[in-house]
Amino acid sequence: MISKDALKAMGLTDEQVTKVIDAQTEDMKGYVPRSRLDEVTTEKDGLKTQLADRDKDIKALQAAKGSA
Repeated sequence: MISKDALKAMGLTDEQVTKVIDAQTEDMKGYVPRSRLDEVTTEKDGLKTQLADRDKDIKALQAAKGSA
């Protein structure tokens, strides 16, 4: 996202700067912040690991049941 100062340095008027910033803000509404994405990805990876461990435990229990 470009800053107001950068836009002014390009020679845009205050009105043009406001319109550009408003348009950028509107465009960004549907995006998730990187920190939130990283948080959810880490949580997902942890859950995948838990599922894999659970599946191994289930297979081990089934094997133990079959040999008991």
